[in-house]
Amino acid sequence: MLEKLLGKARAAIIEEMNRVGYIDDSDLTDRFLDNLAYELTVDNEEVDQDELLEVIKDKVMIEYNKIGFVNDAADYTGCYYKDVKDAIRWANSWYKQNIFEAHKEFVETYGIDVTLEQFAEAYEVDIEDYLEDIL
Repeated sequence: MLEKLLGKARAAIIEEMNRVGYIDDSDLTDRFLDNLAYELTVDNEEVDQDELLEVIKDKVMIEYNKIGFVNDAADYTGCYYKDVKDAIRWANSWYKQNIFEAHKEFVETYGIDVTLEQFAEAYEVDIEDYLEDIL
């Protein structure tokens, strides 16, 4: 039964990754993996939600990259992602500040060494459009 549920979970995770590019695993969010484990076990007496969630993380999510950090209030913020541009889009930070500051903050916060060009490309923007922000 566990393997059958794991197969369903894998299919749902692949679909979500193809749709969005990442799966948010942060505290204080509506976690996709928690909800998936619940949905797959709600009518199942053989496997409980926590057991399935642990197996999903151990056997499926290891196929993806993961970033995260814990803030001063001990809140975890992180995600599983397919490639760096997906992680950048997940962080979704540059709209609140200029793209140069957002790039610097992303690199410092998550420790992922990405160029400014890669960062801008993830948001499908041209850096030249933002040069006036630093001049």
